[in-house]
Amino acid sequence: MAGSAAPFLQPIVLGANALARTLLGTPTPLALPPMLVKVKTPRYPLQLAGRTKGEDLAWQCRWNSHGMVAEARDQAGELCGFVVGGDQMSAAFPLLRQLPR
Repeated sequence: MAGSAAPFLQPIVLGANALARTLLGTPTPLALPPMLVKVKTPRYPLQLAGRTKGEDLAWQCRWNSHGMVAEARDQAGELCGFVVGGDQMSAAFPLLRQLPR
């Protein structure tokens, strides 16, 4: 995420904390964890995190008429990113914890 814009509250707070510690004499690098992005739409809310773009990713998708879970995995089968929607929103936090830091 270095060198890219992240217009969300979590990176702003983490950056401010790291800056404050550094200014107080404890050099603190900014380390951003995988962050959950919530797309708030009236009909079909989505949540996503991690890397969801790349030709090296293989997608594993499960869905029904009310929701979906799509997992992006690398060539070793490791989870790299995901998208959840509808009634599957509760799957977001367990998947977020599986993402590499």
